[in-house]
Amino acid sequence: MEKNKNSLIEYFPEFEELINSEHFAYAEKLIQMRISLELSFQEVAEIVEYSPEEYISFEYGEQSIDLEEYENALEKLKIYAKRNENKIIDRVFTYEFPTSNVYNKDHWNNSKQFEMNAMKWVG
Repeated sequence: MEKNKNSLIEYFPEFEELINSEHFAYAEKLIQMRISLELSFQEVAEIVEYSPEEYISFEYGEQSIDLEEYENALEKLKIYAKRNENKIIDRVFTYEFPTSNVYNKDHWNNSKQFEMNAMKWVG
């Protein structure tokens, strides 16, 4: 992550203060949690009790937002993640096979190789 920050500063030196701020560090944590929990902006906004427009300011690292508000938002997401930990882990995934070529007798008789690209992820 540090390498990415340095690259960003190299291209946009005017953002160095923002990128090195505590606000930006909290913004990164919020973004990482939203992505890892597979939540939309709307869902996170509801969890942290802000409007989507207000919440997006958090992810932009808005300097006018008090650091305590960032900490509270992050804590609410952590609580949500903990409460939903089992639901995420216990999620069942299946694979769906296309009908063409998968059951081709000649193909399977002549090859022991399993073609992963013949599978489609279904969540």
